[in-house]
Amino acid sequence: MIPIGDNLIEILTLRSKAMRDARDMLGLPWKPTLYVIGNPMNEKPYSPDMISRDWRAFVQSNAIYGSQAVHPVFHDLRHTFATLAIRSKAIDVKALAGILGHKDASMTLNVYADGLEDSKRSGMNSLDAAFGAEASSKGAGSEEAADAS
Repeated sequence: MIPIGDNLIEILTLRSKAMRDARDMLGLPWKPTLYVIGNPMNEKPYSPDMISRDWRAFVQSNAIYGSQAVHPVFHDLRHTFATLAIRSKAIDVKALAGILGHKDASMTLNVYADGLEDSKRSGMNSLDAAFGAEASSKGAGSEEAADAS
């Protein structure tokens, strides 16, 4: 089972209500087993192809472009989710690996953490500052020793 946040629960609840209303308008009984991401008339879930087609139409009509100046595909949302989750440090990598269905955290890091250039740059700047401070304190000590003699 994948846990979901309160915002998504609210969105899915609204979608469920819209489906119930659509079925009521058609005189169809409500069934609690209906898919929330599905067709309220034929009671079937949307196929991955249908979701991808609708996503493609959405990004094209809204002129949405990804990092390589091309329209993102639906699967890119997974990459965005994982990358932002790692970057925010809001969830530990092992838990994220479980959510993504990865065997272990190393797979998650190998696939999604490679492109975190900001993280690499920030880390190197931190190390640079630490080494700079270390070098300054050693240099200051040498000057004091020279002044004492």
